[in-house]
This record gives sequence, structure tokens and C-alpha cells, in this order.
Amino acid sequence: MVFRSGLEEDGHLRDPGQVSPRSGQLKFGVRRSAPSYLSGRSKLKIVVAFASRAVCHWAGDNYLNGGRIFTAQGCLPIRRLSANEDLDQLRRSLGILKTGLHIGSPPSPNLLYEYVKAFEQDDNLLPNTWIVVRIDGRGFHRFSGRYHFQKPNDERALNLMNTAACAVMKDLPDLIIAYGVSDEYSFVFHRNCQLFERRGSKLVTTIVSTFTAHYIYNWSSFFPSAPLEPGFLPTFDGRAVQYPSVRNLRDYMSWRQADCHINNLYNTTFWNMILRGGISNTEAEKELQGTVSGEKNEILFSRFGINYNNEPEMYRKGSVVFRDYEIQPQTEEEKAGDGSNEVESETGEEIPPTEMTKSQLARLRKIQKKATIVVKHMDIIKDDFWEQRPWILSNKPGRLPAVG
Repeated sequence: MVFRSGLEEDGHLRDPGQVSPRSGQLKFGVRRSAPSYLSGRSKLKIVVAFASRAVCHWAGDNYLNGGRIFTAQGCLPIRRLSANEDLDQLRRSLGILKTGLHIGSPPSPNLLYEYVKAFEQDDNLLPNTWIVVRIDGRGFHRFSGRYHFQKPNDERALNLMNTAACAVMKDLPDLIIAYGVSDEYSFVFHRNCQLFERRGSKLVTTIVSTFTAHYIYNWSSFFPSAPLEPGFLPTFDGRAVQYPSVRNLRDYMSWRQADCHINNLYNTTFWNMILRGGISNTEAEKELQGTVSGEKNEILFSRFGINYNNEPEMYRKGSVVFRDYEIQPQTEEEKAGDGSNEVESETGEEIPPTEMTKSQLARLRKIQKKATIVVKHMDIIKDDFWEQRPWILSNKPGRLPAVG
């Protein structure tokens, strides 16, 4: 069976080699014109890197004797094929990634090893999609127990999460909004964001590492009597999800806030039954199994005199982080425009964003840096929140609030 390999003038592979799958060897031949500056007896070497072995191999010493054609032959070991393995599959997996012609001394380490770049994979996220990076605390049940977080909610811990989230928003002006509850936070990049060329791995790792750094840095401000200990340090994981439309994005945000309400109502009832009702964890779980919201509210009110609607909004609704502007009145030119800067047309169909010039982008960054980043605890499911803050989805900042 013939496996295409070899080397032509520009270093690409051409000449055929022989694959012997049963013997576990690859025989190859290389043919190339010698450089014009060579004369007499010159010693040449060629280096070949094979993907299947991910190694570099010297073909051996070869000499030029008056002619202008350089040839090299060699044999490389490959994995043997068993009787039921497909030869075509082997041939697809086997490929020469890097070759080079060298005179005299061996090539530099960069040339020998740079073939490994071929193993990297592109992870650019889809264009014109809203990117949500959600981070979650790893092992926070154990972590919160170690540092004695209050149940069902610890205001210090939640405010620490909010402080770290604000710092991330400040460090990354490409973020338009964030939403957090318990030990999780969701950060949203606008759909025309080009940060890191939209590489998912870089976006996620930057968010996670920046958030973790600020969480640890600000820990002592919220837990001064409980210094962090080795073996019990906070860590977070993260993932990136893409949403193609504003409706998809808003549904995601609504889902997280609805989940906040459901979990907080359960936890508030559960921990009051244990801490104030004097029953065990197992008994509380059994009694709450299958109950609906109304029944949990009744338990809280009838047994403990708690009106759930009077609980702090941060516990019930979570925390929303965004840049605060005043709505900028439209100019006559904008009113007469075609609406291309709007997030949605009058029919509700989304319009692709127009690409900003460098000067427009610089102006946007300048305004974003001056804007105050605020934390609110409010309903983001209804339209009011978004309609009163059109700059969040349009990525077109409003007027900065007046000072004083």
C-alpha cells in the first residue's frame, strides 16, 4: 500500500513511501533540488515529524556529489496493525507534519518541536451570538461548612461574591451584565464582542481566574476572623454557552432568577424547620418532599411567623450587576435613521449589529470606564428592567449620571 509522502522544492511532501502495516514500518523517500550555493561534497540532513508517533527523526547522512538533486531514504517504526484493524484508518492517522532540509549541524529546537502546534484545536465561538460564562463554586458545601457560613443565607458571603463580580465587570468592559445567586455567577458578553477573537477557552479562564483572584483578595474584608487555610481555598469552574437571540438570552436570565426563588424558598423553609423547629435534616426533607410554594409559605408563616415576601430581596431575587447610565435622548438624526442600532426591529426580528469604527470603539471604552458599576436586587424576568436600561442589550451607553 502506498502512503503519499516526500518533499518538493518548497518543503511540501510529494514523493511516495511504502506503508508495511504488518511489519510495523514506514519506508519513505525524499527528493529535492539542492540549493544553488552548494558545491562539491556537502553533507545534508532531513528531519521528519510523524503525527502517529509525534516524534522527530533524522533520515541519516546524505551527500551531494556533483549533482543538483538531493535524495534521502529512511524507515520509521509505526504501530502494528492487528488482523481486524482498518488500513485506511491507519493511513488517515499517519501524516508527516513537518519536514526541513538542513546543512551540516542539526536544526534549532524550534524547528524540531514546532510540529506540536498542529495538536492545538480552534475553539472560536460562533459570531453574532450572546456569550454567557457561568461560574460555580467547586465543593462549596464543604467550603461553607469549614468557614461556618450562616444558614440559609450568609449576607457576608453573598456580598463577597458581588464584590468579586463588580471587579470582573470593571476589569472586562466587554461584559454588559452579570447575575449571581449563592455560589454561582453568570457573565454576559455582547454578541458583537471580539475579545480574544471569541476563543471560548480564553474567555472562560479569564473570567474564572479574575473572579477567583478578587474573591480571595477581598475575603478578609468580609470574614476578618476566619483567614483562609491551605486545603480549604475557594475555587470555581466555568463554562461558556452561546445564545443566538435576545429572547434566548433573556430566557436564560429568567431561568436563573426563577431558580434562585425556588431554591431560596426551599432552603429558608428547610433551615427554619431545623434551626428553629428542632427537627432533623432527614425529617425536614421528608416533610418538604412534594410540597409546592404555597405550602412552604404556610409552614414559614404558621410555625415561625415569617412572611417570605419580607425576606431580603438579595436572597429572593439574586444580584444583578451592570453599568449605570441615564437614558440618552435620541438626536434628530437617530430618530430619522433606519433603526440599525436597535436590538430588535418593530416586528421583533433581531437586526445584526453594525461594526463600530476604531474611534467609536475608543469612545465606548472611555464612557464604560467612567460608568458606575452597580449591584441591584430586582426582577429581571419582566420587561421593565430591560426597557428602562436599553444600553445593556444595545451596547450603546447612555448619559453618565450627574454628580451631586
